[in-house]
Amino acid sequence: MKEIWEVRESGIKGNLAIAVKGSPASAGRVATVPHYEGREGRQVKIANLIAAAPELYEALNAWLEWFDCDRDPYNVTERMLDKTVNALRDARGEA
Repeated sequence: MKEIWEVRESGIKGNLAIAVKGSPASAGRVATVPHYEGREGRQVKIANLIAAAPELYEALNAWLEWFDCDRDPYNVTERMLDKTVNALRDARGEA
């Protein structure tokens, strides 16, 4: 099963944690985005982008594999578009 990451409060001075979705609060942390005074909006954007990294990688890898074979570049599958749109929404914090 694919690992999905999420953004959550880290519990330390407003830092945000990127952790494996569904993991206990004390485990599963992948990264921490530090809190900088006056840059909370930017902090959230960075955290969302990091949390979406596995989905973005999977979507971009699917595109690369698709373009490497002899297929019509204008015949894009709905599954590939859905993966890409969902990954980009996660990266933008819209999920």
